[in-house]
Amino acid sequence: MKFIRSLYLILVVPAFIYGADAKFSQTIYDRHQEMTEYYQTQEKKPDISIWDRKYLLGNWGGIRKDMAARGITVAGTYVTDDVANPIGGEARGFSYAGSIGVDLDFDFEKLCGKKGLDFYIAMVFRSGNSLSGKKIGNQFPVQQVYGGQNFRFDQIFFRQRAFNDKLVIDVGRLNAADDFLQSPLYYKYVSNAFDGNPIGVFFNNTFNAYPNATWGAIIKVNLPKFEGKFGVYNGNKNVSANRWHGLNFHFSSTDGAQLTSELGYIHDDLPGSKGYPGHYRVGGYYFTKAKEHFLGGQTNFNYGYYFLVDQAVFRTGYDGLITPFVALLLAPKNRNMFPFFLSSGIVFQGLIQSRPKDFFSLGCAYGKYSSDLSKREEQNKANNDPGEFGIIPQSFETVLEMSYMFQINQWCEIQPDIQYVINPKGKGTVANALVIGMQTKLVF
Repeated sequence: MKFIRSLYLILVVPAFIYGADAKFSQTIYDRHQEMTEYYQTQEKKPDISIWDRKYLLGNWGGIRKDMAARGITVAGTYVTDDVANPIGGEARGFSYAGSIGVDLDFDFEKLCGKKGLDFYIAMVFRSGNSLSGKKIGNQFPVQQVYGGQNFRFDQIFFRQRAFNDKLVIDVGRLNAADDFLQSPLYYKYVSNAFDGNPIGVFFNNTFNAYPNATWGAIIKVNLPKFEGKFGVYNGNKNVSANRWHGLNFHFSSTDGAQLTSELGYIHDDLPGSKGYPGHYRVGGYYFTKAKEHFLGGQTNFNYGYYFLVDQAVFRTGYDGLITPFVALLLAPKNRNMFPFFLSSGIVFQGLIQSRPKDFFSLGCAYGKYSSDLSKREEQNKANNDPGEFGIIPQSFETVLEMSYMFQINQWCEIQPDIQYVINPKGKGTVANALVIGMQTKLVF
């Protein structure tokens, strides 16, 4: 056993310089709170083994514990997605994609007595290539950590909490997708069709997401059974350009503003509950920029709305949990690539009694291309003019995924994964693709 652990550390630990995923950003407050509590109560022995640590890099000789006591925490994680398509797609191949993420939390209540005030700053470095872009030719990337392949700053914002965290206000450089169209269940997948957010929204609007923050503000109300959110963001798509490295701090925007709101009902999800947790959410977004129609003309705005449901349906005697979920996104077909997007799946936590922190996941994502866009493509074909939208009408793309996440120890997860991409890019000209691979996560 010691030999296997040593070999694993030699082979895997050096990879921590390469990756991080969107979950790292979305859970920023909870992670830093957890780290503070951990170093205050548990990690007091300097000789704790690397295998048994909660974080790969440990306590830095006591420095992390002292910093946390003073109100400063430094967190890091990585994810690598190594995938290949032995069958189907435009060509066969293999691809690595990954990124490293580091963020800091400054708790001003501890630093200078400003109750409930925090300041966050996050940085990301991504590398690698997209198997979807280079080999398969499909719409929904099969690697969730691909995008923004360089070094960049991500979120930089102040958070004010009040009334025992029932009211939370964030102001600064934010990711809208961290707070809307979200569920922890989505992070049990590797495909970008599921992981992070239901991906259809990103092809319709400049809905910003990790690692591309923009100026924004959000107010959140958290009650025992209900939650409400309203956010406003700069809609400028240029802020995500690689040349800016996340430092395009201009307030002006030729792309208008994004207004997003969400209401949710929370069922039986209080700490320590042994019931069947569930979440029921409805939301919508509105963009103030004019949007051209596929068949001519334009509207001075764009919008969409969505419904998210996840509800545990079975709990085993050893705390295993089975939770199905559905995400439905709708938008006007005359100006949105995906007026209908549906993702659904089921997540088994603790499927094996001896491994209560493992997850087994099944999922299906379906995106229907706009019929108006298809008509535009037919017109382009008749005129022998590829134009902006091409000449081959698109119908739908579907992704099926099966995945098992092994919790190796407190700081490492390994996730073998199988995907099947049906009708890549909806054109009927590319063979369905089988994708196999593995995602690795380290928390340091």
